[in-house]
Amino acid sequence: MRWTLDFVEFAGGESLHPGQTIEREITFWSRPGLNEVLVPGRAWRIQEGAQLVGIGIVLDILDESA
Repeated sequence: MRWTLDFVEFAGGESLHPGQTIEREITFWSRPGLNEVLVPGRAWRIQEGAQLVGIGIVLDILDESA
């Protein structure tokens, strides 16, 4: 099953360049079945259209009730 995250926005115009790694809090909108696949260690593709621009890895779940 594929999940789509509509956008990831950095505060203050921050950007990320090839080869850089950052740690950021990301909010996912609740969708049916998302809680079962969104677990620490899970990787997901960050794309601009069909082009892969990064890989995200879930480090922790901060608020499961949201």
